[in-house]
Amino acid sequence: MDNSNPTKVKFDAVKLPNLGKSSALVFLLIFGIIIVPVILRSLIIIPVGHVGILEGEGVVTPQILKPGLNLVNPFNQVSLISTRIQDIKEKIEASSKEGLKFDVEVSLQYRLNPDKVMTVYEKLGLNNNDVLISRFRSLTREITAQYPLEEMVSAKRRELAYQLQKRLEENLDSLGFVVEEALIREIVLPPDVQEAFNQKIKIQQQSEQMKFELEKTRQEAQRQRIQAQGEADARLIKAKAEMEAQKLISRGLTPAMLQLKSIEATEKIGTSPNAKIYLGLGNASQGNIIIPNFDQSSNNPPK
Repeated sequence: MDNSNPTKVKFDAVKLPNLGKSSALVFLLIFGIIIVPVILRSLIIIPVGHVGILEGEGVVTPQILKPGLNLVNPFNQVSLISTRIQDIKEKIEASSKEGLKFDVEVSLQYRLNPDKVMTVYEKLGLNNNDVLISRFRSLTREITAQYPLEEMVSAKRRELAYQLQKRLEENLDSLGFVVEEALIREIVLPPDVQEAFNQKIKIQQQSEQMKFELEKTRQEAQRQRIQAQGEADARLIKAKAEMEAQKLISRGLTPAMLQLKSIEATEKIGTSPNAKIYLGLGNASQGNIIIPNFDQSSNNPPK
């Protein structure tokens, strides 16, 4: 029997198993386990007030993720950095120009410059508060040491805050931060220094009150002097006016005028029933002499 002839197999006669549904299930399973997470990791939502930093294999990529939906490499790590205003409050032990010790409560409001996110992340990382607080405290002590304590407590407090903010802006800008405002909230003095300041302020207030009272008295005296001077001037002016009037009258009373006035007076008196006229008495130039008749009974007719 010759077995050299190969056996012909008809493949169309062989029934292969139906793997269509199983393959689809396997594909969906693989897609759900591997592909979907990869797609989800590629879609990153950056919240408002933040930016994202991409880091892959220990290297920071130059791409900055803005707020909103971003498509990234799923194998890169995304770090969120806030660009909102941050507030640091500190109570710092400082000293004045005289060397007096005191506590100052200060507040720093700052934010990250979005254009310098890479600089901040490379130099300081995500936890940068320690560096900021250190510089904040150092600059506060440096500024307060330039002012006398009394000026910081009263007149120069605004200037102190302005100088502190200016120095912070100069120092933090290179690190990538924008200083919004630096505030001097309170200066806390030691009890003995506070008592001395209170006493000094009290004395100053009393001195100012005395100055006010003295000025008030001076003004009242000045007013009275002005009033008295005005009254004296008025009397003097009146007296001078009367003197001038008398001079004018004296100049105008000539003998003829006097005689005319005498005649006018005589005529007026002559109309009175109680007047008597005596002629030939006195100087002729003086006119008649008129003597009033006080005897009222002479006017009554005899009974």
